[in-house]
Amino acid sequence: MGEHIIGLREGRRVQPLEQPAVIRVLLVEDDREDAILVRGMVALSEPDRFIVVHVDSLTEARHRASAEVFDVLLLDLSLPGLPGLAGLSAAQSAVPGVPIVAMAGPADESLAMMAMDMGAQDYLVKRPGNRLSSARIRRAMERNHDQAVAAVRDARDPVTGLTNRDAFRDALHLARSAADKGDAPFTLMLIDLDRFRAVNEVLGHAGGDQFLRAVAERLERNLPESDVLARLGGDEFAVLAFDTPALEDGANRAQGLLEVLSRPYHLDSHELFVTPSIGITLYPSDAENVDEVMKKAESALFAAKKRGRNNFQWHDPESEPPALERMKLESALRRALDRDEFLLYYQAQVDLASGAVTGTEALLRWDHPQLGLVSPGQFIWLAEETGLIVPIGEWVIETACKQARAWDRSGLPPLRMVVNLSARQFRQPRLVESITATLSRHKLPADRFAVEITEGALMDDTRHTRTALAELREAGVRISIDDFGIGYSSLGYLKRFPVDILKIDQSFVRDLATDPGDQAITRAILALGRGLGLDVVAEGVEQPSQLAFLRAEGCPGVQGYLLSRPKPARQFEAHMRRGVTLPC
Repeated sequence: MGEHIIGLREGRRVQPLEQPAVIRVLLVEDDREDAILVRGMVALSEPDRFIVVHVDSLTEARHRASAEVFDVLLLDLSLPGLPGLAGLSAAQSAVPGVPIVAMAGPADESLAMMAMDMGAQDYLVKRPGNRLSSARIRRAMERNHDQAVAAVRDARDPVTGLTNRDAFRDALHLARSAADKGDAPFTLMLIDLDRFRAVNEVLGHAGGDQFLRAVAERLERNLPESDVLARLGGDEFAVLAFDTPALEDGANRAQGLLEVLSRPYHLDSHELFVTPSIGITLYPSDAENVDEVMKKAESALFAAKKRGRNNFQWHDPESEPPALERMKLESALRRALDRDEFLLYYQAQVDLASGAVTGTEALLRWDHPQLGLVSPGQFIWLAEETGLIVPIGEWVIETACKQARAWDRSGLPPLRMVVNLSARQFRQPRLVESITATLSRHKLPADRFAVEITEGALMDDTRHTRTALAELREAGVRISIDDFGIGYSSLGYLKRFPVDILKIDQSFVRDLATDPGDQAITRAILALGRGLGLDVVAEGVEQPSQLAFLRAEGCPGVQGYLLSRPKPARQFEAHMRRGVTLPC
């Protein structure tokens, strides 16, 4: 089973056809007199060119072919229990890859000719005086080689050269059959590229294909030879793994792929940052057939996307089918704006030197009528895929600016309002006009408003993105880079983009008190900020020890649960009036 399935991955490299000096023939004939006749037909023209091994059943043929190499199979089409073309089908399974010459008596010549249409490479009528020459054998071998090349071509994805969807399903059926007979279980992983649509929009169709080939090459380099790798279509890939009998094995394989695929890609002049989502299921513990194992893996993939993407999830038996769950979620999301189900929470940003609250980040929440308060990680990915992020983003900007002015009128100190924008929003042609109009409508000074964009979103390094950022900066809006330090391998974009604020990602802050590596990275970002004249905010500050390190290193600003949890507008205002106290 293993060799046959592994061949799907390696099969694109069909070995060149070599003509043997001596042709080894496996003769499958249950009638001894016919066997003698056929031997004579083979030896009649070139007796020194052939070695004939005679067996009287396909069972014995399978056994001999597993231990010896044969160049051609001569198959009697009237074997007991396998009449006519049934014998041909059985022989193709018993001795795969070997050219078959179908043999029949004079009265059954039409049957032998039909066998050619069913995949045999030649036919031979068992009649005294007929001969099977080496030239005919060579033609049969060439025909078989050409058919093998065509089969490989038909099983390949034309963009990446990987196994295609149809051939991958064949591999799944073979793996399932083997597992049912007692072979090791297998793991199925479905891989979907997050935000691939943005890559196509930036690079175009040809560039998108080039990127898919780069992903395929990474996967091939980092998967064992025993795995079957396929592209199912679009930006979806699949892995069939046979050496992952335990959940821990599959989890380790998936984690490795997350790390490999998340590294920056360099195509032409672009540096791209794309992460994967992976759904995993195990056969036979999670499913009973091929269709079911695919559905379970799709369900797990859907769960990975719901959990914020760039992660892997095992199939959860209690989860709904992904198509149904997605449909329900999308339908509810489309109604959420009209039903006023969104709300903003606000988290303070504090100046470490003075202890004053200088700004607040607006964080979107969805007050779902059945699910309760839903965090962005569970629905933003779908809003981006469906385009709903555009009207939702407009609502966020409008609501945040309105709230900032309401706090001004209530007597709170002026705060900088920070709003997150996705790459999809930055591609809207009237984004700058919409933001400046909203600021003007609410009489909020532009320098009191900041847009925050992630490093990953800066993969959209297009003239339009740079222009939009430059226009916002010219209007007085501040530009903040979120998750700084985890995305790009190059800092060159800090020169290309008008940046005001760097946010140290919480993954560096989490172990800041004990991890020398995180300490070094944080010091480097602070030094970079000072050198470029940029403000720096450390996010995810939850422990006094973290705050103490940041204070000692001169970090300008901090944000996190230690100082202020995200709160609805009224609670945030009350918190501000009581005052934020910095731990000593």
